[in-house]
Amino acid sequence: MQLKQITQGLVSSLIQGNLLVEIEHLVYDSRKIQPNSLFVCIKGTKTDSHDLVEEAVQKGAIALIVEKEVEVNSSVTVLRVSSSREALSLCSAAFFSYPVRKMILIGITGTKGKTTTSHMIYSILKEAGKKPGLIGTNGIWFKEEHISSTHTTPESYELHSIFAQMVAAGCEYVVMEVSSQAFLMKRVYGVSFDYGIFTNISPDHIGKGEHESFEDYLACKAQLFKQCKIGLVNADDPHVDKILENCTCRVFRFGRAQHFSERQDLDYCLSKAEYKREKDFIGSSFVFHSSDTLTQTLENANGNQSTFLLGIPGDFNLNNALAALSLTEILSLPTDICYKVLENIKVKGRMELVYSCDDFSIIVDYAHN
Repeated sequence: MQLKQITQGLVSSLIQGNLLVEIEHLVYDSRKIQPNSLFVCIKGTKTDSHDLVEEAVQKGAIALIVEKEVEVNSSVTVLRVSSSREALSLCSAAFFSYPVRKMILIGITGTKGKTTTSHMIYSILKEAGKKPGLIGTNGIWFKEEHISSTHTTPESYELHSIFAQMVAAGCEYVVMEVSSQAFLMKRVYGVSFDYGIFTNISPDHIGKGEHESFEDYLACKAQLFKQCKIGLVNADDPHVDKILENCTCRVFRFGRAQHFSERQDLDYCLSKAEYKREKDFIGSSFVFHSSDTLTQTLENANGNQSTFLLGIPGDFNLNNALAALSLTEILSLPTDICYKVLENIKVKGRMELVYSCDDFSIIVDYAHN
């Protein structure tokens, strides 16, 4: 692929060389440079790969993207940009022929609930006969393949590579967790989401090497709603208005109430939540409402209408289920499938019931803090 094609849409200055060179590899890690590589120089927290350009050229880099002045052989093409991280994301999308445009992309952000909510949506899509992929803290899933991941949201090059693999595997949807670090480090720069979901926010990931303040953390989370077409947000979170400040998407709100009529601000509502513990079940029951139908009509084994069972304990997981159901309602997925999935949902390390008897239960739960 010509450098001209890879850098299409990139705002840059051509310092030397030409854009017609043929690029075989796009690299941001100097250890992975091969002949005919385009090397994107990034200033990291520990190292600055601008200092490695001579080594990169010796290994076979024939083009460089840089943020600052470098000195290399005149045969090497050099492009200068304002942000190498932004450039890496845009070039990665072009290098893999914009794979995300060939699927429906669902992004989930928030301090808590990303992993559980994404697994719920992924499982419902799969049970409904769709072909989804999943990217998040527990790894990457598509078809029957599982790939481990070191980041909740992979680096932009890896992310677009994964998108391309999912397209090749026939995926129609991608459900992905989008961390605040992903926005801060420009891993999803230029990516357009079809749907964005906000679960909640509280102070986290604030400190050296992460976010300098809660305001910065919140601003990064809010970026999703400037990059998505349709947003679904937790209206019960006290920071929701800040999350939606200057958003560019159509917005739907979900929340909880004793009675749906109490909340005129909601498009989707969860009510009548009850903790349930039976011989082979620990979780909750609840009623789901939408502004279009007020209640979903559902016939389950007990003949009850509009009542769901959630087979994962924890009151906060009701919020995750509400977020998932709100999206599946917009996607017009069958209610009976949603019911089946939520009743039997299991998420590794997330209020995971591993043993239960009359005397006690053992639950495994994990959180980053």
